[in-house]
Amino acid sequence: MTFKLLDFNLNNELKANAKKNERLRYHLNLHGSYNEPVQRIIISLMRGTYIPPHYHKFKYQWEYFNVISGNICVIIFDQNGTVIEKFKLGQNTGAYGVEFSSNTIHTILCESEHSIILELKEGPFIPSKAKVIPSWAPDEQYCTYSRAEIVSVLEKIKPGQNLPEALLEQEL
Repeated sequence: MTFKLLDFNLNNELKANAKKNERLRYHLNLHGSYNEPVQRIIISLMRGTYIPPHYHKFKYQWEYFNVISGNICVIIFDQNGTVIEKFKLGQNTGAYGVEFSSNTIHTILCESEHSIILELKEGPFIPSKAKVIPSWAPDEQYCTYSRAEIVSVLEKIKPGQNLPEALLEQEL
């Protein structure tokens, strides 16, 4: 019999790995291969990380997040970058998980100093087909806006507001 124990020592290791990663996050794959039918990933997030709004275009590409520790904020957008929903998951929020169907444009923010989430999704994982970043969403090259500027706008943005417009307003 084999098993993988996820304990608090692992949490400390995940935090250390996320802290030293320039993207301020770290992925630990629990699955043995990208070809497995269920992809299981522990994601360690530091406050200030930026995950570009994105969606998964194939019908089988649902995605589920479960907060293990800390708090995150989930933001769901329409196809033009307007916020449809914004809600919190984690400790003392009243909710701990969310499942996205394919074609749901979303991002998450780490609201705690450090958060750990479990991501589940159907495999196989094909990197070139994994996600689509809409043209209005800043990528992680930070050519126009810094990571801190983008995260600051995402923290303040409210349902009904448009991300590209909010970023432009910040420049003024």
